[in-house]
Amino acid sequence: RDAHLLRPPAGTVALLWGGLLLAASFALEPAPDGCNCTHPVDFQAFLTAPLNESCCLNFTGSNVTHLDWGALVAVRGLRQLYLSHCGITAISNAQGVPPALEVLHLSHNLLESLPRGFLEDAPNLKVLYLDGNQLRELPASFLKASTQLQELHLGFNALTSLPPSLLHPSLLQLQLSNNSWECSCALLGALQGIPSLPAPLTCHTPERHRGAELQSIPRD
Repeated sequence: RDAHLLRPPAGTVALLWGGLLLAASFALEPAPDGCNCTHPVDFQAFLTAPLNESCCLNFTGSNVTHLDWGALVAVRGLRQLYLSHCGITAISNAQGVPPALEVLHLSHNLLESLPRGFLEDAPNLKVLYLDGNQLRELPASFLKASTQLQELHLGFNALTSLPPSLLHPSLLQLQLSNNSWECSCALLGALQGIPSLPAPLTCHTPERHRGAELQSIPRD
């Protein structure tokens, strides 16, 4: 008899259901800034069925050898790209870059050089790993537009010099150890132009300074 006294008005029920559905939708949707791809996928499988859109691609450990960069440029919204330990020896179709790319891992591959124009126009790039390759030099315009670059890892290569284009004031971490640096006033001047110097660099040439730290050599 008094059941109607316990039953909430119809409008209140609708409002409650609406609130529950709205809360459920927020719970199911990923966070706006969330971009997680912890599980690697096979690069060849990606080439067979490429994605049109993804915020993150993880090919770590995949057998790539020859990297077709153009296949990745076409992925909309790509912010993080992992290509370490892939046995990459060469990069083709190197023009262009995924517009939103912020993080790129290319460490521990077999790269001896980078194609001209590679990463020349990557304005949103913040973190780049190229350590553990066999690089002897970098393109003259490398990272030219990456004015937001914060981390650059170039250790354990065979580099002798650096193009000025990559030494942006935004750099917070610059890793250059274990290369074949040709110590010169030009190299020292370029490194002094960034806020935080990397760890002391050991000279490979000229012969009279081999084994010395660049910063310890009198400038004259």
